[in-house]
Amino acid sequence: MRAYTPTRYEIVAQKDGVAFLVAYTSRRSLRTLVRACQAVGRDLLAALGGLPEDSVMTRRSGEIALDLSGWTIRYSGRTQREAELEGELPWVRDLAKKRLTCHV
Repeated sequence: MRAYTPTRYEIVAQKDGVAFLVAYTSRRSLRTLVRACQAVGRDLLAALGGLPEDSVMTRRSGEIALDLSGWTIRYSGRTQREAELEGELPWVRDLAKKRLTCHV
């Protein structure tokens, strides 16, 4: 049995029914979302298939989310525990290596 661990929140990237796991974070804030994206930046770009030069990351109004060339990066509403019990999405670092996708 696992000892107590703090709640961590799932961050996902989604576009046209395709989704993958970016990170788990201990806080839900825009700053934490951006830092999580920066931490996996190289893998994130590879998984997104690269970005056009004129790509702009914008904050979505009314929620903690970012829009980036048609992709939405946001908190899924699930905790890490819920994700593990229900089935985790593929990790961004694995997709960058294998170029797999998971349809939701």
